Amino acid sequence: MTPRVSRIQIVGAPGSGKTWLGSRLGARTGAPVIELDGIFHTDDWHQRPTDEAIAILRERILAPAWITDGNWTGAGAFELIRAQADVVVYFDLPHVINHAQLFARTVVRAARRQPLWGTNNRESFRRSFLSRESVLLWGLTKFNKYRRRWPSLHAEPAHPSQWIIRIGSRADARRTLDQLTQLMTSEDLPSPNV
Repeated sequence: MTPRVSRIQIVGAPGSGKTWLGSRLGARTGAPVIELDGIFHTDDWHQRPTDEAIAILRERILAPAWITDGNWTGAGAFELIRAQADVVVYFDLPHVINHAQLFARTVVRAARRQPLWGTNNRESFRRSFLSRESVLLWGLTKFNKYRRRWPSLHAEPAHPSQWIIRIGSRADARRTLDQLTQLMTSEDLPSPNV
């Protein structure tokens, strides 16, 4: 039998911990992780045509269980996911913690030069520190936008059985990982938003 909580949407500012949470939750539960950057980006940092990306997303969220990681809002992607999600998790970390995590992640990715999202895209020190396309610059300029957006978007669930979880610290993230693991592997659940 499929647990009642099987579809998780994770959003937050760049570097907040979306991929950390999603990858660990997927490993613990076996649910596929859908990295939205992997759907919306193609090789050489090009953006996939929106209609094609939305078609891929629609197909993937038909699955009985999934975890999405990302903030894509164009062409209704955010609403499409949110309407299907049993749980919406949004990271709302303090500015200093979020940017420290983004900086550390960027340095590690640039040093390792590992491909991202099944593409040939890699972060580099040059791109990360000396370019207008820097993920660090992106994170700094988008942080306040995301921080203001998520609480209002998640003030009310999209449907009565949807859970909304705010993560405000690293300790919250660890507790949420444990809580979601239990929710995704259990059939006896308390009421949402308790």
